[in-house]
Amino acid sequence: MTKPNTANNSLKYEALTISITIMALAVLLIGWVAIISKNALYLVYALPYSVAIGCSYAVLKNKIKSEVLRRIIILLDIIGVGSVLYFLWIYITFVNTF
Repeated sequence: MTKPNTANNSLKYEALTISITIMALAVLLIGWVAIISKNALYLVYALPYSVAIGCSYAVLKNKIKSEVLRRIIILLDIIGVGSVLYFLWIYITFVNTF
């Protein structure tokens, strides 16, 4: 049996930790906007990020054994972080309320 590449694994888990943090901040920001605008419908936008955080945490803690499913979750994690950064860029560029 071959020894797993621990440097590659630690980099992957570090990236997962960073993406969980970014998406958690997005959920907090969406919640803040929902409270400020007094519109609970905004919380629907936080649901995909909440699910992605849970799935990423499960991958991080080795609760998911299927390697294919782990790779799909990591790919969706990258897409989720990309969408957070994209919407933040749109908000900063066009709304200019920061």
